[in-house]
Amino acid sequence: MNFLQFPYLVQIEILQHFQLYEFFFLGMCSKRAKILVQRLGPKYDKAVIDCLFSCIGVQTTGIVRPLSDDVDQVVMYSAENKPENVHLRNKKPFWKKRIELNFRKKRIRCRISSHPVKRIPILWCKREYIKLLPMALHYHICDIFNLSTDIQIKFRVSDISEFPDTNVVDNLKAHGVIWNEDDVSRTLFENIRIKNSLWLSTKLLFEPEHHIFSANHIYSYSSKWVTVDHLMKFQGRSVWFMDAVSIGTEELVTFINDWLNGSNTKLEVMFVGSGSSEHPKFDKEKTMKSFDFFPWNPEKRGGRFKYPQTFALINETDTSDCTREMDIERESDGTLATIMIEDFYFRFYVWHERFPDPSTTQPEFYEQNSMTFFTIGNITF
Repeated sequence: MNFLQFPYLVQIEILQHFQLYEFFFLGMCSKRAKILVQRLGPKYDKAVIDCLFSCIGVQTTGIVRPLSDDVDQVVMYSAENKPENVHLRNKKPFWKKRIELNFRKKRIRCRISSHPVKRIPILWCKREYIKLLPMALHYHICDIFNLSTDIQIKFRVSDISEFPDTNVVDNLKAHGVIWNEDDVSRTLFENIRIKNSLWLSTKLLFEPEHHIFSANHIYSYSSKWVTVDHLMKFQGRSVWFMDAVSIGTEELVTFINDWLNGSNTKLEVMFVGSGSSEHPKFDKEKTMKSFDFFPWNPEKRGGRFKYPQTFALINETDTSDCTREMDIERESDGTLATIMIEDFYFRFYVWHERFPDPSTTQPEFYEQNSMTFFTIGNITF
């Protein structure tokens, strides 16, 4: 029976019981069905290609749910002969129907089964299409749910041979540890263009001149390879270098000198954590004596810093409060910056907007186990 022939109120009642993948399959049927999904289906903003779990999900951006999943899975995908997934093929029989995806002048025919636990469909394709299939699914899901076309990918570096077939990514998360760099890993990062943000938890070493440092936002979980040149040559808006053991007071002073005498007009936030060690890595008193710092002047800037739309991060303190911090001004253009220095980290904020709208700088926080945590940023997937 044709679903679209039902009365409108009946359609609404039926759709209230649909799962996400059912909306997807319905939208694939016809243009009229797609319009119905866009009108009556669930509302999301963006899609995510999750190579860690071989699935495509959707999310509502700007909503941070710490310690929970921010992406709702729609469908999974796999090559028919992938050894790791053979058990999934054997547990559930294939559906009688197949699905055909047209993408980049290719016709990808997939068999379908259901995941035994997640109870969402798995689309099985020939091995030759395993890198193209996630891009095809992303395209059709964005089209059916009327989402942004931004490409968001998270992947494990050890599975880089199945990285989706694209050279442009808006937001990229690279998981996994690499002890020995190989040509495949190097080639990926040489060829890919990251338009907005990069999240790294790998031990890949990148030269300061590498083009990835032009991405708007970078979060590097393991940064033992970072030198002062990386700080000075970063061309994006915000960067977090964690476990940057080679950075100390001398490097901090060099970076501030470079910012004062340079022409970097894009930087907004730099955070560098030196990791744990026996002795403090940053000498606040020595750093302060090296420059003409001055305390907060309410007539020069607001008391709370406005973070850019960077990765969502969790802190135990309210890091937007700058009322007790020290400032410095660049003579060449009058740009103001605030510095926060502790024993094992420093934060450097640049005030492109000296008096931001107070409604945009209010702390976002949540409570867990009688403790209060603050969140900044809203890129999370």
